[in-house]
Amino acid sequence: FDQPSSGGAMSSSTKLNSVREACKLLPEQRSEENINDIMEFVKDVKFFTKLTNLQQRALCRTMTLEQFGPKEHIFQKGDVGDKFFIILAGCVSVQIPSAAGEG
Repeated sequence: FDQPSSGGAMSSSTKLNSVREACKLLPEQRSEENINDIMEFVKDVKFFTKLTNLQQRALCRTMTLEQFGPKEHIFQKGDVGDKFFIILAGCVSVQIPSAAGEG
């Protein structure tokens, strides 16, 4: 949701755009401001709260942006997990086939 700007505070959509733009940059091209924008966005993600500030900043430096369309599969059951996804906008549905549907 968007909040009206007041007192120089960024709206939610402006913050989201800042995060998107920062994640499009190569890690070595990201400024401290870019890292701070990403940090601000992910600060309440439960996984991140368990990490040190140094670990959080290192992950924010290397995050990438991936976009998926409606009904597009992101991964399949049995795939080796090599990514951690944080949803910037939209929603995701996780569907696991029933035992009867397998095989």
